[in-house]
Amino acid sequence: MTGRRWELPLAVLVGVFVRGPFWAEALRMPIDGDGAIIGLMARHPTWSATMWGQPYGSPVEAWIAVPLFALLRPDTATLRLVYFLLGLGLIPAAYALARSLDPRAALPAAVLMACPSPYFLLLAALPPPMYPSALLLAAAVLGLALRLGPPLAGGTAGRAGLVLWGGLAGLALWTHLMTATAVAAAGWWLWRHADGRRAVLWPAAAALLLASAPWWGRALADPQALEVVSVSGRRAGIAAHLGGTLSRLYEPVGGLLGTHVPLVADDAEHVLEASGLAAAAVMIAYGLALVLAARRAWRASTGDEGAARGRLLLAAAGLALLAFPFPLRSSAASVRFLHYPLPYLDEVRFAKDVAWVLTPDVPTDLPAPRAFEEALTRAGGRWRRDEAGRAIVYDGFVPPFGPGVEALASAGAAGDGDPATLVRPSPTDPTTFALAAPRELDAVTLFSSASAERLPRSMDVQVSADGITFETVARRRRRGEREDLRWVNGHPQYVLDHDLIAVPLGGHVVAAVRVVPVLSSDPWTLSEVLLHPALAPCARGSRRTTCTTPTRPMGRPIG
Repeated sequence: MTGRRWELPLAVLVGVFVRGPFWAEALRMPIDGDGAIIGLMARHPTWSATMWGQPYGSPVEAWIAVPLFALLRPDTATLRLVYFLLGLGLIPAAYALARSLDPRAALPAAVLMACPSPYFLLLAALPPPMYPSALLLAAAVLGLALRLGPPLAGGTAGRAGLVLWGGLAGLALWTHLMTATAVAAAGWWLWRHADGRRAVLWPAAAALLLASAPWWGRALADPQALEVVSVSGRRAGIAAHLGGTLSRLYEPVGGLLGTHVPLVADDAEHVLEASGLAAAAVMIAYGLALVLAARRAWRASTGDEGAARGRLLLAAAGLALLAFPFPLRSSAASVRFLHYPLPYLDEVRFAKDVAWVLTPDVPTDLPAPRAFEEALTRAGGRWRRDEAGRAIVYDGFVPPFGPGVEALASAGAAGDGDPATLVRPSPTDPTTFALAAPRELDAVTLFSSASAERLPRSMDVQVSADGITFETVARRRRRGEREDLRWVNGHPQYVLDHDLIAVPLGGHVVAAVRVVPVLSSDPWTLSEVLLHPALAPCARGSRRTTCTTPTRPMGRPIG
């Protein structure tokens, strides 16, 4: 065998060696909510044409997992193996694309993907579902288009190749709309090479429409399928969204190249930063390489096919960069289930009759039953506990305060009953709101509807019975949200977003409410201060009550 035949296997071996420690760490971690959905879809491959419960996303990764589940075991380790293999597949994908430009570029590209930036190592070990398959499909769409170009120009392209390209392009769009830029660039390449004979492209167009039909058919019937690419939403319009995104576009680009990396994909709160010198060196190196590549591609002679193919790949990258700022990524349809699944979603936040199901024998990132019960006890209220086989079910939740609220008029725009208005308190100094007269309250709720500057991530909420001496009744700290159980709309949740906090007061007399930012200078806003008037103990779900109520094991009263 020639030396070049060993290039790709050697690059893959290097990739295995580099990824080994990350794979070992991933095998010790529980599957998150999204990964669990893919595993369930692999066990029931005909039950859904999209990612379960979502209006988008193909089941392609679940289909890949099906044979591995059959050969091995349908467990967490096998599901991890699927993603290890998909991540490893990016090495031959990079090798093939680079080889289509120049055979000498193939090995460097493969080694670069074998020893990639931290974000790609994250994708190789703990990727969000659909990302690895979408990247591989995009690479296949571009690579096949490069091969079909010359036969199209010479009038010798067969229908089979065009149908295959259309099928892959449609599957890519069905899997994730972020592949649309690669599909558009590859489609332009085929269109350009079919000059004068563009009718021959109909098999590709038909296959694309058929393969992507599960997505666009859903989009026609359910507008929610388009929310992941919308440019306005309940928190931001297009101007505000683009203004906030374009000014920070350097952050995702830098993260892709290696200036920083989240510990968990899509988690902006836990990020490792490279040193300033290292980050600058990375950006300069990639920037110079991009300038040289563009100069070489656009200055080459007309007959230089390698340079023309380079322009295609640069166009695909440029389109991705141009398209990135537009879609909103904060809608309920695009929420990632990073840790505790479901209780963070708006659909659950506003739902009724929600239950927590804990499985102590199954490795998850959910709290242990004892820890959950201790958090419930601290939060107050009532609940029901049942055992269902090896699982423990908590439901029948009754919060320690009623649903009726009154806006605190003395809070100005934050007490007018209109969530669209807000106040901007001092980022560092305590802000106090006095009641017209001291009164008994079961709770106070603070709420912000702003798109960015919401409640402080680190703050204390204090109350006073006389307006002079204050007592801290709630503490919330940055990056401690997952340990902060709160009652929201009738059931307990670990609320990640810093847009709302409900603080039980147990009927105490309150004359003033104070918000104290802690070690923070970030601007914040407040839309409403809502007071929950005191109710009878039975009505507000007090656990220390003489009401006659049946009980379950461990003496937990039920509502």
